Amino acid sequence: MRILSIECSAEAASAAVIENGLVLKENITLEKRTHSETLLPITDSLLKDLNLSLDDFDIFAASKGPGSFTGLRIGLSLIKGFAFKNNTPCFCGNTLDVIAYGEKLRLEKELNTKKENSSKPVYVVSLIDARVNRFYTAVYKILNNSENSDNSDNSDFFEKLTDDSVLPFEEIFNLVKTVTDGDFGSVIFAGDGARQFVLKCNESSLNANIKSTQIGDVQKASALGLLCYKNKTQTVTPNAVAGYYLIKSQAERERLKKLNEK
Repeated sequence: MRILSIECSAEAASAAVIENGLVLKENITLEKRTHSETLLPITDSLLKDLNLSLDDFDIFAASKGPGSFTGLRIGLSLIKGFAFKNNTPCFCGNTLDVIAYGEKLRLEKELNTKKENSSKPVYVVSLIDARVNRFYTAVYKILNNSENSDNSDNSDFFEKLTDDSVLPFEEIFNLVKTVTDGDFGSVIFAGDGARQFVLKCNESSLNANIKSTQIGDVQKASALGLLCYKNKTQTVTPNAVAGYYLIKSQAERERLKKLNEK
């Protein structure tokens, strides 16, 4: 099975090719241009390097959100366009899940390299900047044990502990404190909002409590593609591709405000 995944829910844009659960190649760009300008070139370069065409894929995947409204719509529109010719199945991944799953894979790789096992749980807090001092967030628990496999039925191995939400950083801190019983040493803050979140905590009275935490990676197409492979039965038709927005866009909020003022 071959998957082409697109991730552009934040500033970075990436494209990856997954084949039978392995990452063949990933292209990432941090250029200060819009995703509409960068995504097609990096995707085209990726396919040329692997000598592949769009006809060679079984699934097209993109993040559905939450995240940047513009970025998400560009990514979803792109895979929808790719898929229409052959009615290829599409996978729309929850961006918060993608971030946490990427950390799970990174931890597994580290343990395999060190040839170590650990039954101590690690908590991943996925964070995406939602502006105005708020973050999209969800908390996950990972049993950091390399003897488990991606196909494990052990729900504790990769368990989502909270619903997706949009919260100010103080509330997220209290949420994580409650979920982890105050053990911030076992927490990884990950996603494009992680560094900003930790910076805000360090600028407040919360800094002493998170000094031992780790900052993980941002969302990437490779993690999305591998999550898609793990959940390959959860695809939709190109017509059913849609975004997932926890809040209304700024344009929608302004329109509703004007309507309410009339």
